[in-house]
Amino acid sequence: MTSSTKSSISSKAMRPVDAIPLAVFRFVLGVTYWFWTTGYLVEGRWQILFQQPLMLFKYGGFEWVTLWPGDGIWWHFQIARVAAVCFAIGLLTRCSAFVLSFSMTHVLLVERQIYNNHDYLLACTAMLCVFLPCNCAASIDAWIDKRPTVIQ
Repeated sequence: MTSSTKSSISSKAMRPVDAIPLAVFRFVLGVTYWFWTTGYLVEGRWQILFQQPLMLFKYGGFEWVTLWPGDGIWWHFQIARVAAVCFAIGLLTRCSAFVLSFSMTHVLLVERQIYNNHDYLLACTAMLCVFLPCNCAASIDAWIDKRPTVIQ
């Protein structure tokens, strides 16, 4: 590879890009999380899976992860649902992404039987969004900070 090819690739890779596709991704991910939490709350799965069983199956090394006392798991899903709405509209985006990732990871670690690959993917994607500039466009954070919709 010649030096002119390297500089051409470098200049193309480092040019500013529009943040709207990332905003659409943020919205879709937030709505997906909202449906995930609402499914647990409306269908009563939070009681069936977390309050009625006498024993939960844990991952080796994660036996220390326990359920919240009382109706804490219900509050867990309510907080995650609020975080999903905040993430979708772009309010406190990084904090909301962290809460979503933590909530999904906690649910996956508390009960091994409900593991799904797509749930793990959602948890990893939300954690990735903590570090991505998901709040640059079409978000309340961008409106408050008056940011441009171009990622530099």
